[in-house]
Amino acid sequence: MDQNTSFDPIQSSGQQDDRSKVPPPPPSYDQQVGVRSMASDMQSIQQSGGESPQSQILSAQDVFKSPQQDQSQFIPPATPMSAVPPPPMPDIPGMMPQAPDQQQVVMEPPVSHGSPLKTILTIFGIVIVAAGVGYGGYYLVNSLNSGPAVPAVPAFSPNPALSEEPTPAASTPSPLSHSSLIPNPAKSESIPLTMIALGDFKTALSAVSARESMLVGTVKDLSFVTEAGVPVSSEQFLTAFFPSAAANISFLFEQDFTAWLYGDRVGGNKFGVVFGVKQGISAEQLTASLSLLEGNTSDISNMFVSSVSAAGTSGFEGAPIDGIPVRYLVLSSKNQQVFEYASVQIGGKMHVIITTSYYQMQHILNLLNAQPVATTPTV
Repeated sequence: MDQNTSFDPIQSSGQQDDRSKVPPPPPSYDQQVGVRSMASDMQSIQQSGGESPQSQILSAQDVFKSPQQDQSQFIPPATPMSAVPPPPMPDIPGMMPQAPDQQQVVMEPPVSHGSPLKTILTIFGIVIVAAGVGYGGYYLVNSLNSGPAVPAVPAFSPNPALSEEPTPAASTPSPLSHSSLIPNPAKSESIPLTMIALGDFKTALSAVSARESMLVGTVKDLSFVTEAGVPVSSEQFLTAFFPSAAANISFLFEQDFTAWLYGDRVGGNKFGVVFGVKQGISAEQLTASLSLLEGNTSDISNMFVSSVSAAGTSGFEGAPIDGIPVRYLVLSSKNQQVFEYASVQIGGKMHVIITTSYYQMQHILNLLNAQPVATTPTV
């Protein structure tokens, strides 16, 4: 074989297959052969300016260089487990292995983790669900913690000229009701008054006493009312009968009081009253205040139905009646016209009794089952 003759391993192999299929002996290392490869063809085309590629002239020693010698210069990339290995190339005698930079590298296909659109939609759905859950939780907690809506109250700036403390509403007093202390009176009568004045009281008492023929020792219960039917209070009565002392003694008594006519054994019908003492008034305070009744004899004469002299025969004196101390002033011994008053206990409560005769005081004390108080008027 000529040294410049090109040697095509594939063509030689085909001819041998057609004949005896026995390969010829390889050329010696001193011979030169023409070899074509993709790299040599591309280089030949570039150098010739596009002409037909020419075979590369190599020595047989370079062609049949041991593959193990090239492996020290080329380390193929590791093939991933998931990558499909390329089919093995047939071992063709006389064919030079490709250079390291010309070997086919199998690239690992990217692992698909799903469509990008699907990923975006999934993230968007998760965000919407999280937002809905958060809003629902906030609404539930807020509705549980919040009470009914309270309207906003506008700020109010008090007028400095006015008092900051509200004026309490005037309390309406309950209407006065009358309850007599006389148990089982012989008679009872309600006396209307046109005016709450001493003259109206005296006129009414004289009229009632004149038409009543009362038995000795009997009691007729009297109640004074206005034209409107409202009972007269103790303060109104004391102001009319005791104008000099009323301002200093009326606060001691409750508003309701009991009045009567008594059939006396001497001098005909006599007038008297009893007042209930308010809670909180001590016996000593009561005694000191009642002493004011003794300062004006003209007021004392107002208690008598018939006319009497304002001046008594003597001054006030004290004497017990059935064990109860009584203060008295004699205005007429002939007709038994005697002004008397006493502080007593009736039903566990202090009262003040005023009468216009000795027998009348004695009878009323027994009728009301009166008892002496701890401190009594000075005798």
